[in-house]
Amino acid sequence: MSKNTVIESDNSNKEVKTSVEKVVSVLDKIHTLSGLFNLTPQDLKSKTGLDCFEKFIKVIKSEFNEKWPESCDHFSDKQKKDFKHDLSSEAFDLILNNGKPTKERHDAYSRHITALGYRLVGELFDVCDDVFQASDEAQWRSVCEQVMDSPLHWVLMGSDIVKRLVTRPRLFMPGDSGLMRQICYQPQESPDRSSLSDIITDFIRRTPASAAVRKRAQYIGDLIKSNAKVHAKRGAKDFTVLGIACGECVELAMVGTFPVTYYGNDLDPTALRYAQDIYGIKPLEGDYRVVIRNLQKAAKKFDFITIAGISNYIPTCDSLDSSGKVKSPGLKTIISDLYDLLNNGGTLLVTNFMTGCKERGFMEATMKWNLIYRTVEDMTKLGTDALAGKPLLKEVTVKSDSQERIVYLRISKNGVPPINEDVPLFRTPA
Repeated sequence: MSKNTVIESDNSNKEVKTSVEKVVSVLDKIHTLSGLFNLTPQDLKSKTGLDCFEKFIKVIKSEFNEKWPESCDHFSDKQKKDFKHDLSSEAFDLILNNGKPTKERHDAYSRHITALGYRLVGELFDVCDDVFQASDEAQWRSVCEQVMDSPLHWVLMGSDIVKRLVTRPRLFMPGDSGLMRQICYQPQESPDRSSLSDIITDFIRRTPASAAVRKRAQYIGDLIKSNAKVHAKRGAKDFTVLGIACGECVELAMVGTFPVTYYGNDLDPTALRYAQDIYGIKPLEGDYRVVIRNLQKAAKKFDFITIAGISNYIPTCDSLDSSGKVKSPGLKTIISDLYDLLNNGGTLLVTNFMTGCKERGFMEATMKWNLIYRTVEDMTKLGTDALAGKPLLKEVTVKSDSQERIVYLRISKNGVPPINEDVPLFRTPA
């Protein structure tokens, strides 16, 4: 090993150490704050309790600046105004004033530490993103490993979302539908004030990435309904849909009672049973690769096919074994195979998280949630390459959502003009 290589390695190790310290320092402040959620109204009456509060708050606020974390930008103006008020010096003085009614002081105290909680979680998101942007692949991998191994990481494990991601069975195993249920829960207008764990969960649900997942389900449901209506107007009797790795089929909540025959594929039998009971789907349990092969053999055709979440985990190209045979098909092959399962005039919708997603740093460093990110250009090339040589005409359109978190690849078979342009990519939830 050359001297220059040793120096570069030492510098890289120092950068990793500094990066880990930045993330862990925020975890330490969150850990400090977690103890304050246990103070009762009676504790605020005692000098010991007040001293504890004042001491910890000074530690937590020691490095604060006036500007709030960028990751809090998605909060409403009212929420930001309330947070600013709850962290004001007037609110702080009220908490420390033993002459004021205990209930009034404890309410101010509760609001104060809640606002601190949201601010610190936002700071953690920002720091993780900053470190990710500044690291090369090897450095980032090392940072993630060390953050996960930190004794302070446990402070995040109270969040149902973090815990499920860290402890669930690995890729393509049952558990993901439960995670999607957590993320698809619509946050309330008022911030959660019950515990630090709930604040972490609520913050994750409020991020643009989580909002994009909810809007994805909404858009897919709207698209299915719009296509089915036009299909019926054309005189067709049955509109068939195939959902790959569909989980609990949350998008069908948007379809309502409109007649659709939905074939849902997933590895999780519990999720499929739920979707069967609630939406009346026809379950296709098993590995999506096996299911697609079986459908090809049976010459089954569909009017609408969607592959959403699982595409984030599938490499673009086929995985080959030592003899050069395909061991696992890549997303390009999957798209080609699904296109062949479409009826003429059918639609294939593929979605993927976008490169540049600001939540990626937090997702990978604290939750081991590693996705394959793609750009609009990546998805455009993926679609055109997958369909190269197909005999029928086709139309490929690619759009990103307004917050640039998810990219949508939509393919219409046989060149039939899009019948769903009246469906906005995003609509305000009712």
